[in-house]
Order: sequence, then structure tokens, then C-alpha cells
Amino acid sequence: MTVQRPMRIGHNWHALLPVLAGLLACTAESRTGTQPPPTTVPQLGIAPATVSFTYAPGGPLPAVQAVNLTSSPGNLDGLSIGTILYAPISSGWLSADFGSSGNITPSTLVLTATPPADLAPGSYVANVPISSSVTGVHTQYVVATLTVTPTPVLGVSPTAVTLSATQGGANPSAQFVDVDNLGAGTLSGLNLGTVIYGGGASGWISASLSGTTAPATITLQVTSSSLATGTYTAQIPVRSSLPGSSDTILVSLGVSALSSPPTIAISPAVIPVSAVVGGGNPSPQVASVSNSGGGTLAGLSVGTIT
Repeated sequence: MTVQRPMRIGHNWHALLPVLAGLLACTAESRTGTQPPPTTVPQLGIAPATVSFTYAPGGPLPAVQAVNLTSSPGNLDGLSIGTILYAPISSGWLSADFGSSGNITPSTLVLTATPPADLAPGSYVANVPISSSVTGVHTQYVVATLTVTPTPVLGVSPTAVTLSATQGGANPSAQFVDVDNLGAGTLSGLNLGTVIYGGGASGWISASLSGTTAPATITLQVTSSSLATGTYTAQIPVRSSLPGSSDTILVSLGVSALSSPPTIAISPAVIPVSAVVGGGNPSPQVASVSNSGGGTLAGLSVGTIT
């Protein structure tokens, strides 16, 4: 029977080193696999992350805002703009695009605010999502705030004035129109534009303003004595030096014919006078003159006594 003796390393341990190194390499490979470590995905950066717009109704639109888009590490392509989220629900006042910079970083996001003219004063917020088609890129948001400031609003009352006159008769009484500020702040720089006449005669109405700051009063005065029968119209612009503040007064004047012309009436029509030869003069006699017709009796005079 053969007896196996345990192997002694002794002075042959140097021969085992390559074997041990191989075993260690296999163990490390079983832990890490054969694939290289994953590459870091670039992430999107935005600056600034918030922008602000201010708008006064009737005034110029807010200036365009620009946001810089970057990425690290390296550039990032496939950029896109998602659906803009509005709060409160007053959508459509903001648009966003990449302009001429394209959809690869570095790029520029261009934000344009176009608020509707009837947007009520207050604060409005829009969230603009920016994303990439590259897997693993986190969507970033640009927050845009719009502040609509309250402004003065010009209002006139009444806006329509109707007058009547008789041909050859007296001028209508003066009419008054109020000018008020229906909004906030101070309504200043009030002025009247040139009167715009309809068909027929012109120059028959004048308008004057009591002051240049609301509240104020407009006085309308008509001169109708020389007008023929008919209907005349005029528009009087009322304006302010502030943007978007204007209104118009519409004036209509109807001139009708007299039912009867002016007629001189003298009472009494006959005045008897008697005197005694060589005596005193008769007492003075009085006769009254009136208009027994229509219209106004003017230009009276006494002719030559015959």
C-alpha cells in the first residue's frame, strides 16, 4: 500500500505565485463583471430660474426675457419646451422658444409676454418645463411672473348729448359733461381733440374743459341761430396724456322750423291825441311792442314819421 504524504511547499513556494494571482483575478472579475463603469449623464442648468414681467394695460408690452441653458458635464441635445402651466387660469399670455440658438446646450430660452388688454390687475405665474430626449436628464422649470398694475381709466358721462333748437330762435342752453377716473391712480393730462362734424354745417358747437386732472367738467355751447332746418352731428374727442385713456362725446342737434314767423304787435294800435290852439302840449302816450308770432323778434327800430 502506498502512503501519500502532504505536499510541502518548502523552497518551491515561488512556483505557486502565478496560480494565486490568477485566482485573485478571477475573484475580482466575478465581483465587477466585464463592463466598464457607467458614463455620467449631463444635467440641465438654467439661469436665471425665475423672470418677472410688469404690464400696465394700454401701455407698451413688457420687454423680452432671456434664460441661459447649460449642461454639465458636456453638452446636451434634444432639448424641448413642454406645455406651459398657468396659475391662476389665465393662459396664453406667455410664449417660449429657443430663438436662433437651437435645442442643444449651450442655448437661450426666449420668453415673450403678450398680456390681453382686458387682463385684470393682479399677479400671474407661468411654469415653463424644459426637458431633453436623452434618458436620465431631469426636467427643469423656469418660473415667469407677470404683474398687471392698476391704471387710470377715463370715463365721460353722458357720452351722448341731444339738443334741439328753432330756426332763427335762441341758442340752446349750455350742456355739461363729467370727466371721471374709473380706474386707479391719477388721471391727468386731460385735453379735448378737434371737433369732427358730420354732414351739413360746421363750427356750430364749442367745448371747454374745466381742468386737466379728473374729475373735470366739459361745457358744450351751441350757436344755432344761423343754421337751416335739419339734423347736425359732431364728435368731440376727450383724451389724456396717459396711454390708452380716451373717449368720445357724440352730439346731435335738431333744428326745426318756426311754427310762425316773428310778428310785430303794437298795443294800442291807434293813439288819439287832442290839443287846444294856444294851449299846452298833449300828455305823452305809450304804446307797447311785442311779438305775436314765433321765434325771437329782434332788430326793432322806429322809421320816419309820415
